[in-house]
Amino acid sequence: MSDISVVGAGFKSAPTDRGMSLIELLVAMAIVGIMFGLAAVSFSNIFEVQMKGTSAKIASTIRYLRSKAITEKLYLRIEYNFDDQTYRVESTKDPFVISKEELTEESKPEAEKKEPKGDETEEATPLKSVFSEEESFLLKAVKLPNGIFWKDVWMGPIQEKRTTGKAYTFFFPNGYVTSTVVNLRNEDDDSHYSLDIEPYSGHVVIRSEYLEPGREE
Repeated sequence: MSDISVVGAGFKSAPTDRGMSLIELLVAMAIVGIMFGLAAVSFSNIFEVQMKGTSAKIASTIRYLRSKAITEKLYLRIEYNFDDQTYRVESTKDPFVISKEELTEESKPEAEKKEPKGDETEEATPLKSVFSEEESFLLKAVKLPNGIFWKDVWMGPIQEKRTTGKAYTFFFPNGYVTSTVVNLRNEDDDSHYSLDIEPYSGHVVIRSEYLEPGREE
C-alpha cells in the first residue's frame, strides 16, 4: 500500500484582523462613559474643595483683621472688587463716619461715579482718601481662583447689595465689624458659597449655598 502524502492542501488560515463585535463596542462605550463620569465627579470635588478653601481663607482674613484693629487701634476695611475679582485690605488711624451716600457712590464702578463740582472737592473727604492699602505681605491683594467669582455683597451699614463695582466690610478698634453677606459663585452660577459676617463678634458663618442678604444692622 503506497503512502499518501498531502502537500499544500490549499487551506487558508483564519484572518487575525477582525472588526469589533457589537458586544465589544458596547463594552468599550461603557468604559469610556465611566471614565468621563469619574472625571466629572473628580472635577466637581476639586471645585468644591477650592470653593470651600477660598471661603475659609476669606473668613480667616476677617478674623485676623478684627484682632488687628483691636490690638493696633486701627480702622480697617476689606474691599471686594467685582471688576478684577480681587479682595484687598486698606487701613487708617483716623476715625471716620460711614455715610450711606458716600459709601454708595464709592462702591459704584468707576464709570458710574459722579465728578465733584465746585466746592465739593474741598468740602468732601472721600473714604478712599482716608484709607490706604496695607503694605503687609500677609494682606496684599488676593485674586479669586479661576472659576470662582463674587456673586454679590450685601453691606449692612447702607442696607445695599452690590453686584458691580466695589463693596466693603469695616473693622473698628472697639471690635465692631460692619455686618456683611458675601456670596461666591461658579462660572455657571449654579454653585454657591456664602459668608455671613456678624457685627458684634466678628464671627463668620460659612454656608455651601446662596444666602439672601437683608439682616438689619
